[in-house]
This record gives sequence, C-alpha cells and structure tokens, in this order.
Amino acid sequence: MNHAAHDSLRDALLATRPEPAGIRFRTSDNRVVEFSAPTKFDSTLLPNCPGIYVALVRRASLLNPGGFRFGPIYFGEAQILCNRVVFGHHKFREWCRAAGGRSNLYLAYCKMRWSSKLARKELETALMEYYESPCNEIRSVSLAARIASFGLP
Repeated sequence: MNHAAHDSLRDALLATRPEPAGIRFRTSDNRVVEFSAPTKFDSTLLPNCPGIYVALVRRASLLNPGGFRFGPIYFGEAQILCNRVVFGHHKFREWCRAAGGRSNLYLAYCKMRWSSKLARKELETALMEYYESPCNEIRSVSLAARIASFGLP
C-alpha cells in the first residue's frame, strides 16, 4: 500500500471511531489538558496532525484496589503525530525500560491542529515541569510533581 493510501485509510479509521473518554493532565501553569484515551503502544493509531503525545506506564491504583492508573514517563511534541511516535523514536528503548517492558507501554495524544511549534513546545515544557516525567530531560523541584505523578481522574 502506498503512503498516501495508508494515510487516507488511517484518517478514515480515526474519523469513524468514537472518541473514548480521555485522560487529563495538569500543567505547571495550572491548565488542564485533555488527551485521548490511553492505548497500548503497539495498537495506537495516531492522527496525521500536529500535537502533543505522552508515553504512559500502567500502574496499580492505591486508591482503587484492583484498578489501575496511568503515569506519564515522557511528553513530546510533533508536527505530524503519526510520523513522530514510532518504534524508531530515539527514546523508545528508554520508554520500554521505564514501563517495565513494551507490553506495559501506552500512548495518549492531544491534537493541536493549526498550532505553531512554539505553542506545542510551551505546552510540552509545562507538562514536563509539572510531572517530572522520567524520560524527559527537564527536571523541576516541585513537590506537586512528585505528588501528582499520575493523570487526573
């Protein structure tokens, strides 16, 4: 299948699938950002548009026995999400290690159609600062980051 046909098929599949409930994250400047529902890395269909993505690890929930929560391990930005977040990503092996294996690695994304690179970088940095995601380069010293190491309910 050629590249254009593949893009067209992916876009058609994304357009017909209902959007499941997403996951929310807070930023260092106190905004709440809605992401798609987390899906396993191996089965994630990313849209052909600009946005922010988050690599997640699924962990047992301390507040809900038998349940689980997702914790962010990496935030990134992309001009075209489906081209950036691939197995060849420069942090992919680090994500797998942080998640305890590829089978525990999940992704979510936030579409930012018509956004500038600067707008995406600012949002990416604000998310990284708040959560101190372990696979990102930036580290803050906020207590809130250590307490809020999971997405909002």
